[in-house]
Amino acid sequence: MNRITRRVGFSRRALLVAVAALSVLALAATTAQAKVVKVTGGQATFTPSSELTQALSSHGITTAAIAPATLGSDGVLSMPIIGGQVERSHLYGYLALGGGVEFSKGTHSVALRRMAAVHRAKGSFLTANVRGERRVIARFTHITKSISGNTATLSANVVLSAEAAALINALAHHHVVNRGAPLGTANATVSLG
Repeated sequence: MNRITRRVGFSRRALLVAVAALSVLALAATTAQAKVVKVTGGQATFTPSSELTQALSSHGITTAAIAPATLGSDGVLSMPIIGGQVERSHLYGYLALGGGVEFSKGTHSVALRRMAAVHRAKGSFLTANVRGERRVIARFTHITKSISGNTATLSANVVLSAEAAALINALAHHHVVNRGAPLGTANATVSLG
């Protein structure tokens, strides 16, 4: 690894740490205006788009869930919500998801673990631990949300990040997907403390 590569890797890590810190500070700043509550559980699901399913299968890439996440025969990935913290009125904050997903081709694979969904006024995204580094793997668009009692529901369209597109293309040894490609839809039912 040369000096430039190390510097770029360090810059990405520093940027992600800064984004996470700013998200926490922004969440703390809203405490005086709105109540911040702990996330005590729930379930999140991801339904892949036909474009994603076709792109992966046509290039020999298979998908498997990492426990406690499960993958249905219909391709829907279900993950338990194991923690988090949100501002109650707008649901800004983060959700920690249990398990993960692994993409494989032949003897090569890439695993996405310790996922976290971050919802902010200026943009919402999904991060995962990939080979020991936290990376933005997708962005959420067209978010809808509602709260009834101590249960919140969220849904969104999901599009691929540039980093995740690069990971999939490297795994396939071929150009498979682009940044911004539609990944599918995400839904979450969240229990609030």
